[in-house]
Amino acid sequence: MYHLARTADCLGLSGSFVFEKISQDYKKIMIKPKVSSVIATHNNKNNIEGCIDSLSSCSFSDIEIIAVDVNSADGTKGLLEQMADENENIIYLSDGMGSMGHARNIGMDRARADYIMFVEPDDVIKKNAFEYMSSSLDENTDADRYRG
Repeated sequence: MYHLARTADCLGLSGSFVFEKISQDYKKIMIKPKVSSVIATHNNKNNIEGCIDSLSSCSFSDIEIIAVDVNSADGTKGLLEQMADENENIIYLSDGMGSMGHARNIGMDRARADYIMFVEPDDVIKKNAFEYMSSSLDENTDADRYRG
């Protein structure tokens, strides 16, 4: 299950979160995507790569993937750091609070897109999911939420 919600423009680095690593890549910081996909993780090393690969291989490429890890001890953190280093659309954040809800809030605070999509670490997203959801919301300007 995933949700996509319209958000206000968000361009700063605000919120009560800790950046484990901030990339100096200009594109990660300055170019605003259409969709921010937020994934809260905790010990999901076996699933997270498939989830992020499915997001990265979508036909709609105007996205940022924000992965917020909550104190993983199974190698998830290292895998996410490596994926963020290799893909300019992936942003890795660390949350020491220990709550998945708090991690989602951190991702939402960091999101820069017009739409936010919450994704579970074991989800696999269909290739055309972003196109379908964003066009549905763009066409129905009264909607502030899409559930699919």
